[in-house]
Amino acid sequence: DPIQVAAGEEQTISGTINVAPGTEFSVRARSDEDSSTSFVKNAEDIVVQEDGTFSATFDFSEQDVNDTFTATTRNSPLAEELEVDGEVVEQVQEPAVFEVSELNPAEATVTAGDTVDASATIENTGEQQDTKTVEFTVGGEAVASEDVTLAGGESTTFEVSVDTTGLEAGDYEHAVVTPDDEATGSLTIEAAPDDGDDGSD
Repeated sequence: DPIQVAAGEEQTISGTINVAPGTEFSVRARSDEDSSTSFVKNAEDIVVQEDGTFSATFDFSEQDVNDTFTATTRNSPLAEELEVDGEVVEQVQEPAVFEVSELNPAEATVTAGDTVDASATIENTGEQQDTKTVEFTVGGEAVASEDVTLAGGESTTFEVSVDTTGLEAGDYEHAVVTPDDEATGSLTIEAAPDDGDDGSD
């Protein structure tokens, strides 16, 4: 989805870049051909933070709502600079946040080799539509995943069936995880019964 800025001063374009923290580069915002105003804006000396994020501040006060542009990193160590579409909007919508609730089951006991059926509610509590990966984890390891697209305020039920074959008997934490949130429960896997002859007549 395009990044959004309002038609005003002090508008921030942020992102994540895979270069060393402390690296400096610049970001350029150039108007598209169908934009009602023509512009090229540059933000210099952008510094990559410890977590790989960056932010660049621009003045869009002379632009019109619905103007579109392309934001590009420049002079970074990347072999191919990052590029993303953008648009000027009346009011910037809050970014998508995928929250997790109603994990079912919260507690479960199964025999090794059985299938675990689980579900959870995923709700986008932000305003922008986005697609994010939802994972079902057992013991911290993702055993199933699905890309989910939600508009702002929309919710859906994430459902998964997981075969426990290959998992050791024991107690695990299972969870439904998004990049923004998670809901956890407890899963006990019991050893499968020994089908061998017990020696009785």
